[in-house]
Amino acid sequence: MGQRKNLIALTMASLLMATMAMGSMTALTGTLLGQQKAQKTATVAKTDVIVRSGPGTSYDRVAKVDKGRSAEILESRNGWYKLKFSGGTTGWIRADMLSVATPKAAKPAAKPVAKPAAKPAEKPIEKPAEGLPETPEAQPTKIVISNVAEEKPVEKAPEPAKAAPLKVEIKGNDVNIRKEPSTKAARVVQVDKGRVADVLAKKDGWYKVKFAHGTIGWVHGDFVKPTSADAKDPVKPAPARKSSAPKLSGAAASLVDTAKDQIGVRYRYGGTSRSGFDCSGFVQFVFAKHGVKLPRTSLSQSGVGTKVAKSDLIVGDLVFFITRGSRVSHVGIYIGDGKFIHASSGGGRVRIDALSTAYYAKRYAGARRVGKFSSTFLDTAKAELGQKAVPEEEGPLPITEPGG
Repeated sequence: MGQRKNLIALTMASLLMATMAMGSMTALTGTLLGQQKAQKTATVAKTDVIVRSGPGTSYDRVAKVDKGRSAEILESRNGWYKLKFSGGTTGWIRADMLSVATPKAAKPAAKPVAKPAAKPAEKPIEKPAEGLPETPEAQPTKIVISNVAEEKPVEKAPEPAKAAPLKVEIKGNDVNIRKEPSTKAARVVQVDKGRVADVLAKKDGWYKVKFAHGTIGWVHGDFVKPTSADAKDPVKPAPARKSSAPKLSGAAASLVDTAKDQIGVRYRYGGTSRSGFDCSGFVQFVFAKHGVKLPRTSLSQSGVGTKVAKSDLIVGDLVFFITRGSRVSHVGIYIGDGKFIHASSGGGRVRIDALSTAYYAKRYAGARRVGKFSSTFLDTAKAELGQKAVPEEEGPLPITEPGG
């Protein structure tokens, strides 16, 4: 009797251990399958996309790919993805040129739950034959395994990288655009508030930008703000110049257009071309485009034409100022609405200012209208052409308005 009970207990323990081992192996297999990492891929979303050697437009071009090409994502940085294509080509593409997809990870195998082993049935104890003990026959135990609900792995969405804005808008006036991303770099041009430019690259807090006219340079991030991709630069491109310059008479508007074409050209003492103007060199350049020859210096320019009262100014009149000493030292062209255009040494470029500005209102010295010219004037003008500029303080005596 005691021997039969021991055999039954031993059989039940063996079956229970086998069941537990089977459950553990199944759970381990499911866990390993579930832990396989999903591989990220990206598809090129646009046509003729440039693949570069680094995460930025300043890096060399590696290849050009078409829309629909897929590649494995190796890493991401500053709004760019490093990709590996099927042919082995590796390089960087900007995030907005791609469609990034993350395939779902393989579902882990169902975790089995084993039910407790059923208690084996015992045969009725029959009376053993005399002299021989009876060996009990152990009944087989049925093991039933049922599946529980599958737990889906939680997929963490990748955080989108912050990309540089595609366009920026200038936030202030007289903002310097420089050749390199440094305040020590040479100035390309100065721009005013509201100008819009395309962003070509970003480096150390500076943006490399391109304006509608084609001007390219660097501006610090403190002076710009992101704007919409469809924003337009408010400054219209200069109209195409005609092959033959019209005469001044009846063409004042055309004269002003020529003057405005030079806005942004830097100030350079003694300059008479688009590589740099001083005040009198700018005036001479504009009038020459319309068939009118003026003397080279402000000294001679302030003595041509006829005097004009400030209240009688019309487009095309020359306006003079005393900015140093007691003589005329600056000249510009009146363009209407109380404004004039000039090459400003203080502003460092060709620009438009108002006559009512405190600085110029205080230093206004008079105006001249260049219309019909006598032979004496033309001879004087021809003699002045090509002369070097004189310092600004060496101008003629102040011009006084009629009746002043």
